[in-house]
Amino acid sequence: MNNTHHIIEIPTTNRTFYVPKELAHCNKQEFIAVANLLWQWTSGIINFEEFKIQAIYKLLNLKPSRKEAKSLENENKHANIYLVAQLLESFFDKKEEKRQIKQNFTHNHVPKVTPIFRTYHGPSNEFNNATFGQYEDGLNLYHLFSLDQDVELLYMLMATFYLPKGATYNSNLTTKRAQKFKHIDFGDVYGFYLFFGAFQLYLTTSKVWWQGKEIDLSIIFSSSGSTFTSDLADLGGKSIVYYIAKLNFFGDVKKVRKTNLWEIMLALYDVRKEHLDEKAQEKQKPNS
Repeated sequence: MNNTHHIIEIPTTNRTFYVPKELAHCNKQEFIAVANLLWQWTSGIINFEEFKIQAIYKLLNLKPSRKEAKSLENENKHANIYLVAQLLESFFDKKEEKRQIKQNFTHNHVPKVTPIFRTYHGPSNEFNNATFGQYEDGLNLYHLFSLDQDVELLYMLMATFYLPKGATYNSNLTTKRAQKFKHIDFGDVYGFYLFFGAFQLYLTTSKVWWQGKEIDLSIIFSSSGSTFTSDLADLGGKSIVYYIAKLNFFGDVKKVRKTNLWEIMLALYDVRKEHLDEKAQEKQKPNS
């Protein structure tokens, strides 16, 4: 049994193929190729069956025949490809007849890109090296794209996090840098959008380990009796930066934006936990 890949054995040719069960299990090349096709499907360029057929060719490292005449052998080959392509249903969750790509990964499949002879380095796994300013700006672009599907926002999103080695994030340079990413495979660009979405899901719903303890970050996003709201769009943006600045943990707004993302999240967790503990203590008091 293989938990990450479907195994396809061809006895007649003594060949074995391994097809990832989810986007999370793709290598870099597979991830970029599938991401590109996912964009084409979600934007209506190809339908879902075409997505699966083209994706399975990429994942099996095969090239479709360009011959117009179809022999019986070719017909059998196409039939087999169609059957194998159905395995790609495992890439999706299906709810109310709608498919949603599984985004259960925090690994950056594309750690760097090189448009026009210069290398730009993206965030590390789990965005460990990102600042809160990058996250704030990125979250805004992510939500804007969900509203109008403007691809310019995807280039901006990538430019928010992919910087020259050793460079400090400056939001004033994002628009100019975004133009450079138009010279790379769009699978890189849309793939980063999927990675950011996967991280956002992880951040708002998961439990993480910190210094040997399990931290339930989801309490930050719970609205029950809290200063915070469960609506992610409202929690993001300037409001959370101003809130942290008022607490004076890290300094003014500019300093908050320059602070590591996870430092801010842990501070939010600490404040939220303290609030919940106080509520629990109040309930335990007599006549409360």
